[in-house]
Amino acid sequence: MGEGHSSRTLYIRNLNRKLPIREVKRRLALLVTRFSKILKIKMSNKPRLLGQAFVYLDGEVTNEILSNLNGRFFLGNVISVCPAHSDMCIGKRRAFVPTKTLLVTDIPSLVTRDDIEDIFKSFEGLENIRFIKVKSLAFVDFLSSQKASIAYSHFADGQIRHIHGDMKVMPSA
Repeated sequence: MGEGHSSRTLYIRNLNRKLPIREVKRRLALLVTRFSKILKIKMSNKPRLLGQAFVYLDGEVTNEILSNLNGRFFLGNVISVCPAHSDMCIGKRRAFVPTKTLLVTDIPSLVTRDDIEDIFKSFEGLENIRFIKVKSLAFVDFLSSQKASIAYSHFADGQIRHIHGDMKVMPSA
């Protein structure tokens, strides 16, 4: 394995773009499980990312797996297989990017600006709340990025639990 490459994730490209992703994942799982147990297969439905997959294995990526899969004819295409540059981030929370503003999305229709203010007023350094009801989002401004970071870390998995429904919170770019 080259330095800087993942020891558990395969990057596969030149997969069939015309079949549904679910079908490609199913068949890819059947192919790869002959060599190693699979924990997860990630594929995107974005047009520029079609035909690519990341396969997270239970064990190490071995030369045997690479030699058996690379250059193989699969679903009408010759696939290219190599170790991924880094392990997939399965279920990992994005790192906090230093910013003074938090973005709250998926705000239920019954939630008001005052409700948002009640959620954040206990955090030191709250400066302003810009509530955009028609878009179901709000920008919550703090005096410093440290204060915003403290507020963000308070919410488990970026979720705000509320009586009218859950909302997502994340750093604003």
